[in-house]
Amino acid sequence: MSTTRAPADRLRSFVGVLGDRRTYRRVLYLLAAMPLGFLYYLLLTFGFVFGVALAVFVVGVPVLLATLLVARVLADWERRLANALLDTDIAPRDGLPSLSEDGVLAAVSALVRSNTTWRSVAFLVVKSLVGFLAWLFVLLAGVGALVLLLAPLGGIATVLGWTIDTLPERLLALPLGVLLALTTVHVLVAAADQTGDIATALLGSEE
Repeated sequence: MSTTRAPADRLRSFVGVLGDRRTYRRVLYLLAAMPLGFLYYLLLTFGFVFGVALAVFVVGVPVLLATLLVARVLADWERRLANALLDTDIAPRDGLPSLSEDGVLAAVSALVRSNTTWRSVAFLVVKSLVGFLAWLFVLLAGVGALVLLLAPLGGIATVLGWTIDTLPERLLALPLGVLLALTTVHVLVAAADQTGDIATALLGSEE
């Protein structure tokens, strides 16, 4: 009895991902990672490359410090985003010393020496990579699934070198498109959950 029910349960679980509201929050998180990851990549590349290059002229030092400070701010935004869309429970981290109370040197020293700062930078690098991979995956699998799903409507479609131009091919394309679309959603959900685990490890309080 359990043997005959197991495949049905797996099929129900495979298709049921579309009925889970958490699925759409996770997919939204991955879709948002595309522009955000590109933004983080530009910010870190510009900040560190120009900061190091101009450090000899002193002006590069403020650029580096500003990059680290912005990385912490963005990492806190990412913490809130993960909590909202991935159901994580990442607690806020300790802030930096106050400029007015502790002075500039103490604040700068804390910024540079803090593990939180470098963990923030590390997560933004990871998020940049996640955004690129998500964009590449959606471009290939997502667009491919869409072409297969629309193939029965007529016309000539080509997916991975397969030209769909006959009725039997169009009828075959529809279930293949459904299968590819569901697989794409599952991969995006799994990727979002993995990113949430990384966010918990890097963005949470060290305690």
